[in-house]
This record gives sequence, C-alpha cells and structure tokens, in this order.
Amino acid sequence: MDFLSIGFLLLIVVVSGGIAYLADNLGRKLGKKRLTIFGLRPRHTAALGVILTGGGVSLFTIVFVGLVSSDVRAWILHGRAAIRDLQIADSRLHDIQLKQRELTSQNVQLSHENLVKAQKSAAQDKVIAERKKQIDVLTKEVFDGSERIKALDAKLSAKQHDLDASQRELSLAQVQLAGVRKKILAAQRTMNQAVKESNEVKNRNLALETQNAELESKVAGLKSDVTK
Repeated sequence: MDFLSIGFLLLIVVVSGGIAYLADNLGRKLGKKRLTIFGLRPRHTAALGVILTGGGVSLFTIVFVGLVSSDVRAWILHGRAAIRDLQIADSRLHDIQLKQRELTSQNVQLSHENLVKAQKSAAQDKVIAERKKQIDVLTKEVFDGSERIKALDAKLSAKQHDLDASQRELSLAQVQLAGVRKKILAAQRTMNQAVKESNEVKNRNLALETQNAELESKVAGLKSDVTK
C-alpha cells in the first residue's frame, strides 16, 4: 500500500475537520453581523461565506500538496490514465515476473548443463594434457630417431663409399679372375692333351713291353733249341 496516498487522504480528513470548524465559526460570526452580499439574506450570505471558505481552503490544500509532492501532482493531473497505466504496468510486471521465473529456471538448467560441460571439459583438458605429454615424448623420440637416422645416413654414405670402392675392386678382381679362368682352361686343355699323350705313350710302352716279353720268351726258346 502507498503511504503517500494514505497520508494525503489523512491530510484531507484533517483539513476537512479544520474547514468544518472554521466554517462553523465563520458562519456564526457572519450570522451575528447580519451581512448581505448581492442582495442576499444574511443567512444565505453566511452560508455562501462558509461554502467559499471551505472550498477555498480545500483548493488551497490541494494546490499546496500538489506543489509540494510531485506524486500527488501527477495523480491529480493524470488520474485515471495513471491508474490505467498502473494496471498495464502491473500486467507487464506479472508477465515479466513469469518470464523472469522461466528465465531463472532456464538459467538454473543452463548452469547445471554448464557445470556438466565444465566437468567434461576439465576431463577433456586432462586427457588433452596427457595426450600432449605423450606427443612431447613421441616428438622427442622422433627427434632422437631423426638424429640417429642422420648419423646412420652419414655412416651409410661412408659405407656406400667403401662399397663403391669394394665394388670397383670386385669388378677388377672379377676381370682378373676371368683372365685366370681363361688361363686355367688353357692349362687344363694343355694338361688334358698331355695326359692323353702320356696315356698313349704308356699304352705304347705297355705294348712294347708285351712284345719284348714275347720276344724274350722266343729268344729263350731259341737259346734252348740252340743248346739242344
């Protein structure tokens, strides 16, 4: 309840009581003086004075309160429009309160969802941190592996150089081996020919020995015949 409105009404009541008191005194005084205005009777003149006094005091009171209080002035000037605006404002306030409760409920729900998402995000951040550590370890291993590969490439280049030299030596040795093989084949052919000739000589010698043995046998028989 608006205390300003209650105060204004109480002021009107107090002022009305004061007006009644002042008007009664003024009426008695005017009645005793028997004054007349505009040809009226003294009684009517006293009543008119009381009415004008009460209306003037009430008007003065309203104007004074309106000048002092901007709320009363707005109430006097706008009146029913202000009440209508107040009703509209109350309706809007009710809608706003309903919307606020709805938004509050949504806010609570969103806060819960955000809390769940924050927990999930924290878990994901933890997983990401672990994955990052693993990636750092793997990156270091890759770097170390790259360095080892570079060292092995250097060694391989040196070995390749040695291999090329060995291949050149091997090629030269193969050429020399081919020449030696040719010489060996020629020597084998010569040796085979010599073996063949040696075999022929041995066969001729064997035949000659056989013939010599036969001749010696014949000579021994002839000697025996000669002896006889």
